[in-house]
Amino acid sequence: MKRLIFLFVGALLLAGCNVQENDPVGNQPERVDGAIILPDKAEPEDTVELKTVVTQGEEQVADAEEVKFAVWKMGSEEEAIELKAVHEQDGMYAAATEFNEEGIYFVQAKIDAREQHVRPLMQFIVGELTEEEIQEFMNSKQKEEKNDAEEGHEHHHH
Repeated sequence: MKRLIFLFVGALLLAGCNVQENDPVGNQPERVDGAIILPDKAEPEDTVELKTVVTQGEEQVADAEEVKFAVWKMGSEEEAIELKAVHEQDGMYAAATEFNEEGIYFVQAKIDAREQHVRPLMQFIVGELTEEEIQEFMNSKQKEEKNDAEEGHEHHHH
């Protein structure tokens, strides 16, 4: 009989864990977020430091499982390079890269922290742009802002 009671108590403890994980009341952990920090501009052959500050609510996240940057030139996403970021301090992760050509680039932080995945994305200009590239950049920025407005800035990736 004691063995049966022990199994029942064990089953109750396991059920208690599951209730917490699937809590519909809204006791979910705060969302992990990443803010990419880039210089205003760079020239070809410059070494550029890519940074992202990872936070969860007001807390700076120094224990992310993994933070990487994907970098690609506009129109060449299939040629993206990935750089592993290193935690410097206070939730700041950094990696350095060199941009070989002028143009518009995308920098995406790929953050895996506290069982959440976030992928903030920014555009970055290297060198001087042609009129055509400036127009392309402005058009893509407007699309990006429109998409953000339509999505209500909610980007949950669980």
